[in-house]
Amino acid sequence: MDDGKEKKVSTGRGGRFLKLGGLTAKVGSSYLGQRVKDAFQDGEDKAKSLAATHILNATRVVETFGQMKGAVMKLGQHMSLAADILPPEVVEILSKLQSTAPPVPFSQLRDQVVRELGRPPEELFKEFDTTAHASASIGQVHRATLHDGRQVVVKIQYPGVDQMVESDLDNLRTLAKTMGKVWFKGDPLKFFEEVRQRLREELDYRIERENLLLFRRLFADRDDIVIPEPVDAFSSQRVLTMSYTPGMSWDEICCEDKDQERRNQFGARLLDLLLCQFFDHGVMHVDPHPGNFALDEQNRLVLYDFGCVKTFDPAFVEGYRRALRDALQGNFDRIPGDLDTIGIRYKGKKPPDIEWYAAVAGMLLGPFKADEPVPIHQADIHSEFQAWGRQNFTTLLQFEAPAELAMFNRVVAGMYGNLRRLKTTALWRDIITPYIAE
Repeated sequence: MDDGKEKKVSTGRGGRFLKLGGLTAKVGSSYLGQRVKDAFQDGEDKAKSLAATHILNATRVVETFGQMKGAVMKLGQHMSLAADILPPEVVEILSKLQSTAPPVPFSQLRDQVVRELGRPPEELFKEFDTTAHASASIGQVHRATLHDGRQVVVKIQYPGVDQMVESDLDNLRTLAKTMGKVWFKGDPLKFFEEVRQRLREELDYRIERENLLLFRRLFADRDDIVIPEPVDAFSSQRVLTMSYTPGMSWDEICCEDKDQERRNQFGARLLDLLLCQFFDHGVMHVDPHPGNFALDEQNRLVLYDFGCVKTFDPAFVEGYRRALRDALQGNFDRIPGDLDTIGIRYKGKKPPDIEWYAAVAGMLLGPFKADEPVPIHQADIHSEFQAWGRQNFTTLLQFEAPAELAMFNRVVAGMYGNLRRLKTTALWRDIITPYIAE
């Protein structure tokens, strides 16, 4: 368990290699053993045995990933949110990696600031709080005051974490290849490569600065959304200074704020923002961690952490729009063709019938078809999907999917969890309809 105390970042390549190498060996051996079992099993017994092997290996992954920062923890967090790619038991295990990372001593970060900005923080800033304001897998945030009086936050990357991430990614590629051959149809590494690209972008805070500016432009006409402004004079590849944009924290909103109507509005605006990003702009803030959203004193939606942003191919956006529209309108016979246009294709011997697609749509989209407000936490979509997923596990593994789906599903799954925690009640149909209309 995380005790919340400061911990030194371990970047030793030898120890990290041995941990990941040992993990890969165990996972590979277990799947080799599974292939031997397959020769003596048929149908349902084979499916149950494979599912048990997946769960065993997920347990091994989370035990190893949970001990390591950098790419290892980040990749585990990405995996934990892929609820409609991974079996539900695996998602439950990996979700343990979503806890906040403990801060590291500021003494490790001070030299990083000097290397990046040329002077120590006590000279650069009028005031600088050495106690971490927030911490994560590749860096942490500190409050500060500029000499002109502006309140800012300073995001500092852990020293050496970029080299550590690259080393981790090389080792994790072997693990992904080993597991991917069993899990996915088509190229087993395409999902890993998608996550690899996003991780590399997160390591360069200059890219996050560009993402901040992009979103500030895209939503410049929205007076209900606040996005921090980068401060270029105090930013670099590994240090990013931004305007301090305070807001009511997620815990305050969910646990302390008794105004359910405000929580309903907050949740509805979160979903609307997600849909607006994807369908109107073809770009998404793809880190749905609840700590990345807040409400300010004017009840405006505040967005944080733009290190992970994904731009989607227009064809993927339009194909997804059609598939969603047909599912909600009951045109289930069109769905296989819609999915094919975005790269979701069945590669098994006997494709699912139209009733199968109708059942999936009814289960996942029920709240969006209702004519009255639905409390999302009572819709129980996840429980229904888990039960259905166990029964359809082998069928799901026969689908090939595009790499873009990894980031999109991460956002959808994470946002669903956020709305459940808020206990949001809304007329969901009215929120989604403008974005899928012909």
